Amino acid sequence: MATSCARWPSRVHRTPEEIDHLAQGRVWTGQQAKAVGLVDALGGLSRAVALAKQRAKISADDDVELVMYPPPKSFYELLTRRCLAGPRHPRLTPGFGQSVERRA
Repeated sequence: MATSCARWPSRVHRTPEEIDHLAQGRVWTGQQAKAVGLVDALGGLSRAVALAKQRAKISADDDVELVMYPPPKSFYELLTRRCLAGPRHPRLTPGFGQSVERRA
């Protein structure tokens, strides 16, 4: 992240101080960020892939593999992680994770 932030000012033709003044602690819509020069272009994932292919000199017709980092967790991994972690708010879930006795 630090490397990316260090390179960012030269890509948007701004000093680090200008970017810090504009971006720090604020949330911008895409259009607002483009208007103040924090982003070069607007678009979704397909636009980002097209621009990356162009910069890497890969033909627009060539297929590329997109790899997500970290890889998405399976439903089972999400479920077991949540169950093994226990309650996040014990006051909201009294008795969660404690043994239950069956009454006759």
